[in-house]
Amino acid sequence: MSYGVYSLLSTDAGWMTVEAVSDQIHCGSEFTFEYLLEKGGMAGSDELRKVRFAYSDAAVKAYQLFTTTESFEDLRNLYYINQHPNEEIEVDPVLYQAFQSMGDQDSRVVYMGPLFSLYQDLFFCQEDWETYDFDPYQNPETAAFYRELAAFAADPAHVQVELLGENRLRLNVSEEYRSYAQEAGRESYLDFGWLRNAFVADFLADTLMEQGFTSGILTSYDGYTRSLGGAVGNFGYRLFDWYDGGVITAAQIVFDEPVNLVNFRTFPIKEEDGNRSYVLKDGTLRHTYLDGADGFCRAAVDTLLVYSPEDSCAEMALEAAPVFIGDTLSRDLLRKLRREDREVVTIEDRVVFHSQPDLSLNELYTGEGEKALYREEAWKEE
Repeated sequence: MSYGVYSLLSTDAGWMTVEAVSDQIHCGSEFTFEYLLEKGGMAGSDELRKVRFAYSDAAVKAYQLFTTTESFEDLRNLYYINQHPNEEIEVDPVLYQAFQSMGDQDSRVVYMGPLFSLYQDLFFCQEDWETYDFDPYQNPETAAFYRELAAFAADPAHVQVELLGENRLRLNVSEEYRSYAQEAGRESYLDFGWLRNAFVADFLADTLMEQGFTSGILTSYDGYTRSLGGAVGNFGYRLFDWYDGGVITAAQIVFDEPVNLVNFRTFPIKEEDGNRSYVLKDGTLRHTYLDGADGFCRAAVDTLLVYSPEDSCAEMALEAAPVFIGDTLSRDLLRKLRREDREVVTIEDRVVFHSQPDLSLNELYTGEGEKALYREEAWKEE
């Protein structure tokens, strides 16, 4: 269940997988939602119907708000904002708060829309030779193009969402950038990219909790897990690693309380990951974590996990991004990422490093044939 990421260790018979059901497009297919029904029989069936309705409604709204590909009547979503640069627009409070969170962290991720769309083209390739036109590591012209787009995205003078209060905003785009984007055919200035489902997971969880549904776990295919806050018993979270050109289940963490998790990983573990990564024939990875300096995908490690019983997915993801995206892992930044009620796990050279001294870690990969063993190591206090 949950794309093979976590497993419920409780034997309670009330656990149900809740699927979003709607005749409208929704984001439910990107999530697994496990919910613990409090009652059995007809009462349990009524509870399940109510939670399914609430989840389905929220999944429809989340898709409509964060999509960059279509508009909806009476809704000013991300697509609408992209289509109306330099205009004052009133948006849903959820979208306004997302932009506010980005600004609070000085994050420019959302301005990398054109680059995210180009990487999507790369991920849709079926053969390595097709990736040449979209891969800056192979193609010098592509590299130069990506650097130009990254320079525009990084400069508030060229593109900036101005928050005007009372859920009103304006996407300011310079004439130079508009002309460049139009000529390139890449006019989706805004796209939350790899960060999108962090905000969606938070929205889904908060919406369900506001309606009184608290005994569940939501997780997305791309690494975001939100608890609804209520006790759910022990659950195991599988840590995957990329080794020797393939995916390995390196270990499992057992949690005895509800936590929210952000799991950055550069590699695919399921078919759905075809939307966010590409594996070249030599095992080299291309992924969606883009460096704002030049638009190249970069990651200091292949796996980074951050978890907390209190912090939201978006909050943790925004703070973890500068640690994860880069050529080398900064120990100083990594340690700053940890705080009271927040812990960090990395996998480096087949070692599972963790900041929580008493972390319950089991099922370490024992190896097959000549493959090396994995081991764990708690952080040394400095």
